[in-house]
Amino acid sequence: MPIYEYRCETCGERFEKLVPMAKADEAACPSGVSGHQVRRLLSVIGGLIGSSASAGPFPGCSPDACPSAAYGAGGCGAGACGAFG
Repeated sequence: MPIYEYRCETCGERFEKLVPMAKADEAACPSGVSGHQVRRLLSVIGGLIGSSASAGPFPGCSPDACPSAAYGAGGCGAGACGAFG
C-alpha cells in the first residue's frame, strides 16, 4: 500500500496515511472533527544517488571516471562508460 500525503483545507494540518490506492481520496482529518475538507497532495520523491552532489548523477560517475564525451553527453549510467561493469 502506498503512503499518501494530505492537507486539511479547514484547519491546515498536513498528514500522511497508508491506504489502498482505491481509497486514496477517502481520508479524514486526524483532528477527528467531522466536516473538515481534506485534499490529497502531490508527493515529491527524490534524493541523491551517491555520497555527494559533485560526484555526478550515479555512484562512481565523474569526469575522472568516464570519458569526457560520455560524461558530457548526459552523464554515466546504463552502460554509458566502464564505471558500471
